[in-house]
Amino acid sequence: MWLSWTRSAESVPPGGGESGPGAPSLLSDDFLRLRVPIRVTPRHTYVVGDLALLIVDFVIDGVAAHGGRVHIEGTATDVARRGPDGCWRYVIDNPFGVAAPPGTAPVPG
Repeated sequence: MWLSWTRSAESVPPGGGESGPGAPSLLSDDFLRLRVPIRVTPRHTYVVGDLALLIVDFVIDGVAAHGGRVHIEGTATDVARRGPDGCWRYVIDNPFGVAAPPGTAPVPG
C-alpha cells in the first residue's frame, strides 16, 4: 500500500477534537519541516473498501534542516482513503496514537 500525506490530511493533536480546513495540522507540518527521512513499519492494517485503518511504528532519525540531531519514534494510528487514481492518501494523521508527543505534558483524560 503506497501512501502520501497531503495538506488535506487532518492531524489530530493529543486530546484534540478540532477538524476541518482551519484546524491545526502542526504535528505533520513539523515532521515535514525537519526534512529527515521517516522509517515506518506497519503493525496492523485493516482495509474495508477504499478506507484503511493503519497502526504503524515509526522512527524519524537524522540531522534536521535546522542542523540539530533529531530522534522521534512512536506508534501512529492513521486513516487512509484510496483515491480514484488508485493511490492511498492519509485522511486522518494521528502520529502518536494515544501517547503524548515527546516533550509535552500528558493531556488529562
